[in-house]
Amino acid sequence: MTALTINELVKRSPKRPKIIPKSIMGLDPGKTTGWSYFTYDEDNGLKLVDCGQITTNFSKFLGLLDRYDPQAVIYENYRLYPWKLQEQTWSSLQTPRFIGAMEFIFWQRKIPVVHQSASQGKSFCTDAKLKSWGFFQKAKRHANDSIRHVCAYVIFGRWDKGKIEIPPILLEDNPFYDGE
Repeated sequence: MTALTINELVKRSPKRPKIIPKSIMGLDPGKTTGWSYFTYDEDNGLKLVDCGQITTNFSKFLGLLDRYDPQAVIYENYRLYPWKLQEQTWSSLQTPRFIGAMEFIFWQRKIPVVHQSASQGKSFCTDAKLKSWGFFQKAKRHANDSIRHVCAYVIFGRWDKGKIEIPPILLEDNPFYDGE
């Protein structure tokens, strides 16, 4: 049996978003930030236009937003898990600070966002699936993670209400938020 393409999965999914943005940026923020930029339309489906990894600095991030001007951003949220507490003691918490700055820029530019847990991107969108869809990037694990988040979103939408959250500051102007 042949595996379904990403676009076949999107078309068949009962959980897909009601409206899929025409341009979507995926982000996997961290010390190294993975990014991906996709276009989408009903006829041609989801197309990976470009992707990469940057050593996180704000001017590089702003450059990506300026270059691609996405209609929406899907990104991996930061969670401090109990088993990581010791490792994060005395940390400057670079990743959540960077995410906060990103969220401010998204709000300022009125870019709708959805954030997901790490497992939401990785659980279904495995390396094998990324390879079969032609999206896998060799030696760019953070870029691959950003790709996974976009793919998971277009296939499954919000998943369940308890797992994907939209930052409250961004709700009022978010055309992709269904109010649930």
